[in-house]
Amino acid sequence: MKCSCFLLLILLSLSYSEENLDLQRNSLFNKKISLPDYKSPVLLSFFTKGNQHEMNLWIESLNLGLIKRANVKLLNIISPGGMFFMIPKKKAFDKIKKVVQQEFEESVSYLDPKDRLAVLDLDIRWLGDYKRQLFNKYKAEINQSTVILFDHSGKQITRVDGYSKTKAAKLKLEVLKTMKSYDRYENKRRQLQNR
Repeated sequence: MKCSCFLLLILLSLSYSEENLDLQRNSLFNKKISLPDYKSPVLLSFFTKGNQHEMNLWIESLNLGLIKRANVKLLNIISPGGMFFMIPKKKAFDKIKKVVQQEFEESVSYLDPKDRLAVLDLDIRWLGDYKRQLFNKYKAEINQSTVILFDHSGKQITRVDGYSKTKAAKLKLEVLKTMKSYDRYENKRRQLQNR
C-alpha cells in the first residue's frame, strides 16, 4: 500500500511539473523561432476566440517600457479552434495571419505616436497552433487566458491563468525581477569577456 501511494505521488508531481521553453518552428510571418536560443526572457501568451477579452486586458496592462528595458520577447501562440478538419493547414494559417495583421494594425493605429513606436519596437512573434500541440504541452486553457514568463535560459519563472489586476501586478513584479537577474547575467558575461 505504501509503495502504491508513493508511486501515485511521484506520478502526480511529474504531471504538474513546470515546462521549460523549447521551440523550433517558423512563425506565422516566416521568422525562425528557436528557443531558448534568444538568451533573453520570453513572455508566452495563448490566444483563442474564447479568451479574447481576457487577452485584451493582459495586453492593456503590459508596461511597454518595462518589457523593452527587461529585453522580454513576446511570443503569441494562436489556435484557430472550431475550424472544420478538412480545411488545409496552409489556408487556415493564411487566414489567421491576415486576421492578426489587421487586428495588430488597427490596435496600433489608436495609439499616440510615442506608444505606437514603443509597440513597433518590441520583438513580437506569432505562432499558429493548428492542432493545439503547444496548448497541450504547456497546459494552456482554451477559454481562459494563459500567460507564462520564461527566463533567458528557457526556465519557467511564473505562470498566470486568468486575468485580474492582482495577477497583472504579480507578472509586472516578476518581469522586474527578471530584468535585474538578466542585468546581472549580462554584467557577469561582460566581466568574463574583459578578463
